[in-house]
Amino acid sequence: MWQTLALPIGLTALAAMMGGFFIVDDPICGGLAVSLIFGLSVSTVLTLVVIPVVYYAYHYQQTPPCTP
Repeated sequence: MWQTLALPIGLTALAAMMGGFFIVDDPICGGLAVSLIFGLSVSTVLTLVVIPVVYYAYHYQQTPPCTP
């Protein structure tokens, strides 16, 4: 299931980052472009890797057996 969700998220982030590369050389909007590119890359990694790992670790952690 994660493959069907990862492709649109990745392609959308890639398209937005590629659009930001065109304005990196602009002296006025260059900082905005850099922050856009790195913000999108970090948020994509968080969405596709970190959040599912934390969710899996939280919900599927093993509980110790009860011994009376």
